[in-house]
Order: sequence, then structure tokens, then C-alpha cells
Amino acid sequence: MKINKKNLKTLFTLLIPLIITIFLTLFLQNTIINNPELLQKWLRSFGVLSIFIYIIVQSITIIIAPIGGLSAALAIIAIFGPLWGNIIIYFVTLPLYVINFLLARKFGRPFVKRIIGEKGLATADKYTQKLNISVLIFLKIFMGGYFDYISYAAGFTKIDLKSFIIVNLLGAIPGTILTYFIFKYAPNFSTAVVLMLVIPFILGIIYVPLHKKLKKYLKKENPLSREI
Repeated sequence: MKINKKNLKTLFTLLIPLIITIFLTLFLQNTIINNPELLQKWLRSFGVLSIFIYIIVQSITIIIAPIGGLSAALAIIAIFGPLWGNIIIYFVTLPLYVINFLLARKFGRPFVKRIIGEKGLATADKYTQKLNISVLIFLKIFMGGYFDYISYAAGFTKIDLKSFIIVNLLGAIPGTILTYFIFKYAPNFSTAVVLMLVIPFILGIIYVPLHKKLKKYLKKENPLSREI
């Protein structure tokens, strides 16, 4: 039986981030989570520097979207706990998405392509098609994990900066609250991470029928409205 090289490459693309996340989770569980006293002592030696390191790492992973920022987010939650970890993530990531939007708006596709590559640009283009405020709200709530690409895509559209900022700020609240409760009440850190990997998939499934209903509603209210 011959193995399709393209399918094999796709499989590795999906498996490698998952394997890295699993190993990171086990490492965090066995070091930081199970040894809070050592962590507190270690953090005191760095002061606020640990937050600045996180900001730098998270900035790189969001602006250079293909890198992916899940590992940085998991680390900051492990270090500062579900409450403060999620608060830090919320206030750090939101301005970075605005930066992506502004980069796309000001410099256009050729510049963005240099940052995220041809495949990354192709991913952003998938969201650019039919993207407006209604769709942006849905994507922020249900597919927030892809908002690094979506923020670039929004910059290519006619969505204005003020509307993007409002959606960015308010749309992130449900996901932040959900993440807090998952890490707060899950039996352990590893289980919480598994839930974090599964829930976006479930939300993606929920998003499809809701999106279709939204399209039908808008067409009914205004048959001449642009398709979303």
C-alpha cells in the first residue's frame, strides 16, 4: 500500500504540534503544578521579568501566526494560575491582534506574506472571503484560537479599526471565562489541556449551523445585503 506523501505531510503537520503540547503539559504538570513552592521562589528571583518574557514570546507567536501561541499560554497559566494567567493572556493578546490588523491594513498582502509566509497568507485569505462584522463576531467567539490569522484577514477588508477593536475586546471575554473555569475546576492540568484542545473543535462544529442560520436571517431581513 502506497502512502500519499501529501497526506503524510498533512498528518505530521497536525501531529507534531499535538505531541509538543502533550510533552509540554506533562512537563508543566510534573514541575510547576506539583511544586508551587519552588515556582514561587523561582519567580521571586525574576520579579516581573517573567511577564515580560511571556509578552515577547506571545508577541512573536501571534504576529508570526504559523508558530502558534498555545505553549506560551499554557506556561503562563501554569505559572500564575487560572485567574491571573487568563487575565495576563487577555490583556497581552488583544493589542497584538490589533497590531496584526494594522499591519495588514497599512502594508497589504505582500508585507504580510513576508511575515507569515505563503501558506499563512493562504489561511488568512480563507477568512478574508465573506468577512464582515457579523462573521468577525462569530469567529472571535467560536474560533478565537485562529484569531491571529483572522486579525490579518480583517485588515484586508473594509472593517474599520474601531469596530475591530470592540469585537476583539468583547468577543474574547467568553473564551477567557471558559478557559478560567476549565483550568480552575479540571481534576488536573493535563485534563484541562485536553479539554482546551477538544472544545475548539466542538465550537467549530457549533459554529457551522449558527453561521448558516445567520446568513438566512440577514438575507430575509435584507435580500440585497452582501453575503457573509
